[in-house]
Amino acid sequence: MALLNELQKFESILDEINPRLLSKFVKKDMSYTTNKLHTELGFVLPSQCKELYEWRDGIAIENDPIGKLTFGVFGIFSSLEESLSSYEENKSLKVYGEDYFEIFYDDIHLIKLIEADEFVYTIISDGTIQPIFDSIESMFKTINRGFELGYISYTDEVFECDFDNYWLLGKQMNPKSNYWDL
Repeated sequence: MALLNELQKFESILDEINPRLLSKFVKKDMSYTTNKLHTELGFVLPSQCKELYEWRDGIAIENDPIGKLTFGVFGIFSSLEESLSSYEENKSLKVYGEDYFEIFYDDIHLIKLIEADEFVYTIISDGTIQPIFDSIESMFKTINRGFELGYISYTDEVFECDFDNYWLLGKQMNPKSNYWDL
């Protein structure tokens, strides 16, 4: 429920910036799909990931430049179908390991398919996987706070970020994630 509150706050922020931005986030009834994954495929999404996909099913790209689609997470929110496809591909290629599930691509963000592990991970330049956010809820809290403080802005139809201040904010709001110490 706390994640849903952060997602609703994020919606309000986007609506205030430009009401058309929220339309990029695909809204459809995903509860059937996420439950079907479990019943038919035995695939269980961690609760925060399930809640995220039941809120929205990724971003509709439609030839938009990358800067129009990144909003404090330096990657693009994948649809559940894209994430499942990427998971199957990475599982067969053994890129990340079977426990990791990609939820953002371009600058890859992963979650572990283990309920007790709520971290959001990213791949850093040396190829290692590091926790970047303490949870999906924490990721959206950090993004929302970044907007409130002006560290993330939207000008000329592109999201921009004051990286130095956002980095400090990320470290402060995600104390268990060592990415911010790099």
